[in-house]
Amino acid sequence: MESCNPMVSFNGEIMTDWIQLKAKWEKKCSSCEQIIEVGKDIMWNPETKDVVHPHCHSEAPKKGFR
Repeated sequence: MESCNPMVSFNGEIMTDWIQLKAKWEKKCSSCEQIIEVGKDIMWNPETKDVVHPHCHSEAPKKGFR
């Protein structure tokens, strides 16, 4: 597991504790709203419970969340 660079949440707060994991169940990406399938790589924020694709996580500082 690894922590990543800060990211902005839906309400504009800075989040810093993203952890890289494998998806244990199907869920929607908090950034692009596409389905993340079981077993795929994800970035998870334990504080907010947000889950994003790794590529959405790397793009988020540029585009922000919807």
